[in-house]
Amino acid sequence: MKIKAMIDEINFTTTIIKTYKNNELLETATGFFYKKLKNNSCYLITNKHVVQRDEYNPDYIEIRLHKKEKIAKEFNIIRIKIRKNGEKLWIEYPNPDIYCDVIAIPLCDIMTDENKVLFYNSRITFFTRDNINTIMPSLFGRVSVIGYPKNFYDKVHNLPIYRQGTIASQYTVDFMNEPYFLVDARLHNGMSGSPVVSTENSYSVIGMGGNNLFGIFSEEHEISNEPLELNTIWYAQVLLDITNDT
Repeated sequence: MKIKAMIDEINFTTTIIKTYKNNELLETATGFFYKKLKNNSCYLITNKHVVQRDEYNPDYIEIRLHKKEKIAKEFNIIRIKIRKNGEKLWIEYPNPDIYCDVIAIPLCDIMTDENKVLFYNSRITFFTRDNINTIMPSLFGRVSVIGYPKNFYDKVHNLPIYRQGTIASQYTVDFMNEPYFLVDARLHNGMSGSPVVSTENSYSVIGMGGNNLFGIFSEEHEISNEPLELNTIWYAQVLLDITNDT
């Protein structure tokens, strides 16, 4: 007997991001949704390098969201401009002395009216400050990374891929004095901007599963061009500073 289809809400926290320059597809990446509860401001979270780096400056991005009443096979495609008259339309980490490869793209205000309708009529699950992890994980605790590796995912149902890994550096200690920690996992291009969430094996106490947000995946470390499968995960707390969610 086939199990009745049920889709966990964690799938609706993320979207594939496609970047474009002069209507030419450049790259794919991952983003996820964050909301400030005090004023319901909505943001798309991803990495800064997804929208800006040396000689790489896309004009706009596209995201794909499930239709509100159709959780699979039908989805809305929304185009979001990320520059206006050469000026960026995203928000960066406020302290210029600390590098942080995470940005927040405000939604709704920078969309056309048509895209606002599509956005509000899509099925989306938002992370909020209440989801940000405040519990000390186990040493070598396991986490999940949700995204779209190398543009590979269930394109029929518009559903992401889950990869698992273990915490690989002392959690709560800023690695190399920057606000991130390491995760040992096989991650790929296209997962930049993926949310990193807790699993039932994240904590030493049984029953502490849930989908607590640990951070945002950015890049894999290399030594002498040799991948280490050790990945930068920016602490989720940086979202509070970027969005001024006080």
